[in-house]
Amino acid sequence: MLPTFLIPLLAGLLLGPGAPTAAARPAVRVAQQAPATAPAADRAAARASSIEAERRRALAERAELQRTLEAQVDEVDRLAGQRASWRRDRQLKDRRAEAHATANRLAAVDRRVRDLAVQLEREHRALLAAVDAEVKAGAASPDRRRRLDGWAAVARRGLQRSRKIILPDHRIDPLADPEDLEFQARRIAASEQELEREVAALIARARRYHKMDELRQKRTRASELGGLDDNRPRRSTGRISTQGERDDGPAAGFDNESDDSGAPSPEDPGLGADSDPVVVLADVVDAGTLDALRRAESSGDPLAKARAAERAQAQVRAQLERLRRTRTAIDRRIRELRGNR
Repeated sequence: MLPTFLIPLLAGLLLGPGAPTAAARPAVRVAQQAPATAPAADRAAARASSIEAERRRALAERAELQRTLEAQVDEVDRLAGQRASWRRDRQLKDRRAEAHATANRLAAVDRRVRDLAVQLEREHRALLAAVDAEVKAGAASPDRRRRLDGWAAVARRGLQRSRKIILPDHRIDPLADPEDLEFQARRIAASEQELEREVAALIARARRYHKMDELRQKRTRASELGGLDDNRPRRSTGRISTQGERDDGPAAGFDNESDDSGAPSPEDPGLGADSDPVVVLADVVDAGTLDALRRAESSGDPLAKARAAERAQAQVRAQLERLRRTRTAIDRRIRELRGNR
């Protein structure tokens, strides 16, 4: 056995002069903890950037799952329109199970996108507070101030996404001059663009949920008809069927109520994972429609969600038409005032 004092010497000879020793390890741990001593604005900006990157990945995954689900739904419709046979029934059941699994994954990703949006809003507010505190403390170099201003601008843009739509005043002041009326017309035009985006998002939302409800109804009818008129041979194989081979299993269709219908949310912009429709449309639709949207979001019925979206879409479209009529009247009033000069 080697003496104890010879072991470190032999280790140094064998590993070489560049090998880390026990004395160097604490320094590595200190370097890893260094970011914790950074200013609060740097830490908040790093957290916001990380959450934003994760949110973008989740949005990309959601878009891919939506495309996959649409293709699977089209395949289910194609098979459902074919003549009934053992092979067709087997393929139809498999395609429905695949679409059901994709819908569940899509619902989970959609919930993750919503959670990340809430976290990102919280970090943006923390970043604005940290930037404001550092600016008030003073002693910031020009480069540092430019970096702080850039972070604050990004945070403000992120927070503006979740704000609700504020409808401008549609009344025409008979004493207003043409310049004031032009400013009012520009504000109305900007609100029209916001409402147009909401109408498109609500139409896509209703169409998607109607598709999910149609698939659920087809599954229910197929199960009922299969139980009443099953002419397939009933030969016993002497073994117990697995879950995937049973027609009444939850994976066979879209009638599993354990998930929130598996319906996807519409894409950005407008109503989607980043915007609560109850908040965005609080000043656009009536209280009854807001209550219908709340109930639909908490239910597992895709038809209820589709009908709530259609109800909101009709009211948003009505507001849009009202603003267009007001802007047309304002333009006519501007021409009259300038023609009299």
